[in-house]
Amino acid sequence: MAELADAWMAGAKAEALTPATAARQSVVIRRLGEFLTEDADRFLTLSGDGTEVARRLHDWESEMVNRFPPPSVHAKKLGMTLRNHVARDLQSNGVVLRPGPEETRETHTPTAF
Repeated sequence: MAELADAWMAGAKAEALTPATAARQSVVIRRLGEFLTEDADRFLTLSGDGTEVARRLHDWESEMVNRFPPPSVHAKKLGMTLRNHVARDLQSNGVVLRPGPEETRETHTPTAF
């Protein structure tokens, strides 16, 4: 959580986000924090083995889809915002993100998990 919050803060400052945009994006971090309540969640880190982090972030995205089912696009927006936060943190720590096999450079969206 702290890593994502730090990445979000750095991004908000670097991009000079308006207060409304910053508030909207901060919702993602808060919702993730509300979700990550298992004891093992305290030890999740973006700098370690990504398998468990990916599983828990996927669980969170699934929970958001359950909470905001289609036709709402809110869950998708939350997921994309979280992926951008994760990508920003990974890139700031020197991790190079590459498009997946289904993606092209023109349509690439960061897929950190």
